[in-house]
Amino acid sequence: LPATSPEQALEYWAKGEKRIDLLITDHTMPRITGLELAAKVSAMQPGLPIILCSGYSEAVTQEEAQRAGVRRFLAKPVDMRLLALAIREILPNRNGGEQ
Repeated sequence: LPATSPEQALEYWAKGEKRIDLLITDHTMPRITGLELAAKVSAMQPGLPIILCSGYSEAVTQEEAQRAGVRRFLAKPVDMRLLALAIREILPNRNGGEQ
């Protein structure tokens, strides 16, 4: 489900219409940061795998990211192979655990 704003992304969880298995967000967005979005989504769906992308590695500390529920951090520009690997690593496998 694509979202063009943090508010639109939050609406997906508020509506609860579809099951969401993964959040991939940019850190720099209008009105709220990707880290703030991750924290809000984690509060609504604890344990949801979250990938945060940013062009500024010093913008977020590892501790801040973990507290917000971020499982992986990817530097921009995002390499699609690294994104695919991160998704494979953090999505639960069919047996219910992480791979």
